[in-house]
Amino acid sequence: MKFLGDRNCRLSVTRLVAQCVLVASTLSALAVAPASAQRDTTSTLYSGDFEQLMLVADHDAKVISAYYHTWRGGRECRLALHGPLKRADMGQRASVGEGYYVDAWDPMHPESPLGAELFSIARDGFSVQLILSMSSGGPGGCRDAESFGNGYGAALNKWNAVSNSFIGVRAVRVSRMRLYDLKKVRGVLRLVRDRRYQAPLRHTGIWVQKTYSPEYAPRGFVSIAWYDGGAPRAAYVREGALYPASLPAPAEVP
Repeated sequence: MKFLGDRNCRLSVTRLVAQCVLVASTLSALAVAPASAQRDTTSTLYSGDFEQLMLVADHDAKVISAYYHTWRGGRECRLALHGPLKRADMGQRASVGEGYYVDAWDPMHPESPLGAELFSIARDGFSVQLILSMSSGGPGGCRDAESFGNGYGAALNKWNAVSNSFIGVRAVRVSRMRLYDLKKVRGVLRLVRDRRYQAPLRHTGIWVQKTYSPEYAPRGFVSIAWYDGGAPRAAYVREGALYPASLPAPAEVP
């Protein structure tokens, strides 16, 4: 074609071809780029006992549920934690890599929630250690130089992993919680009082268990698990006997 013989046109065609080659090379490089070169969204946080922190990382529901309970200097520290199992941009803590933002509150005072961070600085990450940090120092009973008051957080070693059937962590709200069991009565499953075990005390953390069919999920009741002197226990309790798992939804402004 005659117009290609023009010098300016030849230069334009050359530049166009070069740009196409560059774009194709870039797309090819992105296609084969290693996962480490892209932003990693995989979570390595799994459920377990981290000293005074009971934590469930539900990878199906993508939710973190936890409860921190301890006594320091005669003062009780209670913290319910709840948030998305989604790796967050840690800002000034970017060097720690994987981290999560969650809501934190005293179960007795959900009207005063705080923000908290979960991350790890251990070489093996969350498999051995977790740091719970709150910039405000936490509720009154949690303001301690050895934990949240140091500006960094409470470093908690992972004691053990827990069952994948646990889908949440709650705290006991009542002082005398009644336990129930599901038993067949004339061929029908019914809830009956279970007096075999001593119920967990008020403000104790318990694990919420997954139920796999409607008949094992009676309305208004929760299947829980806990340890009594190292022995595993399980029972049903009334929903109202436990503090809520998450913060109440904000009231709508009229």
